[in-house]
Amino acid sequence: MRRAVFVTILLFAIRTFADCTGQTYPSQYTVDVHSPVCNAKTPCLQNHLVHFAVTPRSGSCYIPLYPGPCPAPYVIDSCDTLTWDFNDGTPKQIVHGSGEVNHAFPTPGNYVVNIDINGTGNIHGSAYICADPPAYVRFTKSSYNVSESAPSVTVTLERSGDTARAFTLDYSTFPNGAEFVRNLEPLMTKISFGAGETTKTITHRLQDDSVFNGDSDHSIGVLSDGAAIMDAGPVTTSNIHVIDDEQGAEFSIDDVTVPEGNDIHPVTFTVRLSKPASDRVYAWCVPHDGTAIANFDFKLQGSTAIIEPGQTSATCHVDIVGNIAPGPDKTFTVTTDPVLGPVTIKKATALCTLLNDDAIIPVKPALWFVQKTLTLTAGEVDFVTLNATPPVQATLMSSDPSIVRVGTTASAPGSVRLTAVNPGRATITASKGELTATIDIEVAPAPRRRAMR
Repeated sequence: MRRAVFVTILLFAIRTFADCTGQTYPSQYTVDVHSPVCNAKTPCLQNHLVHFAVTPRSGSCYIPLYPGPCPAPYVIDSCDTLTWDFNDGTPKQIVHGSGEVNHAFPTPGNYVVNIDINGTGNIHGSAYICADPPAYVRFTKSSYNVSESAPSVTVTLERSGDTARAFTLDYSTFPNGAEFVRNLEPLMTKISFGAGETTKTITHRLQDDSVFNGDSDHSIGVLSDGAAIMDAGPVTTSNIHVIDDEQGAEFSIDDVTVPEGNDIHPVTFTVRLSKPASDRVYAWCVPHDGTAIANFDFKLQGSTAIIEPGQTSATCHVDIVGNIAPGPDKTFTVTTDPVLGPVTIKKATALCTLLNDDAIIPVKPALWFVQKTLTLTAGEVDFVTLNATPPVQATLMSSDPSIVRVGTTASAPGSVRLTAVNPGRATITASKGELTATIDIEVAPAPRRRAMR
């Protein structure tokens, strides 16, 4: 029975993907190109056959950042025509009814292989291939720092590996289309390496706008059409960091001291600029634990302060959780992270002090023995409890040490040691300043021993 079910499912799958008369939308499928690992570490050999195959891949989605659901893999049918373009100067290869092909790269280089499938629809795929020997191209720095007041900034590309071939790369800044993006001149140009050339320089003009807008970052990149290897692929990027040389408005946030209050209520924090900024300033105010604890003394929830152009202050809020229980003053901090806008950060953290506003009921001082009277037997030792609020060190005295002896001091709350000496009555007094406490002690005679005959 299990075998019959498996066969039924298999036939259904074949009908679904191999129906050459069916009409499907290409966007419902994806192409997975399998080939040997041909990259900078293990390049494919010149004039050596490389086997390519278009095959479905099972398992989880393998398309980076694809929002999903994953498109179904496409299965090559007998009615499909595949056109392989290896972009190496050789004619395109056309294969009918098969997803496999062999190809030898006649010249060294790096190639983007394109595959078009024409069957029930048009489907396109590609693979990046590195042929031996490779030429490597990279920026000399991951970031180029330059002052806004400089007339220009120069970046450098360097080549290594195969330096004998000539090739051309596409160079551009992102985004493009304006004469200047902030302070940097955008470029879209071709960079040509001649035979034997190992470095190329590109110069961008800079523009000093005489207005403080804060530092800016500009992404730059080169794209290879297969002639050179970039950082793990056909594209490599760097960054131009332009440092603003004008004095900007200084940003700060005020400390706050407020009564703790009762129930949940907002506390306002003011953010300030030393002078108006040229653009809108955003600050995200986030509370953090101190002696005041999140979700017990305050809500762990941030808010935004926005300072409009021309203004010099704005506010953000944090909700305080008040109570009616007496206690000490408490503190927590509020950080403004991040701050976005053309400002210089002077003070990014505020201290909030919550003042206790609940009355503390005073404790009335008292000193007392737990028992008022106690009976002992001569020769016996016993203990009695002495209490006090607040705790004290009391002085002790026996009215007749020949009847009951006691130490000179005792901690209260605590135990007092009593030693019965002879029959009779005595009073033990504990005192601390104006506070006194007494206990009456009766000492009975010790039992007589029966005479031995």
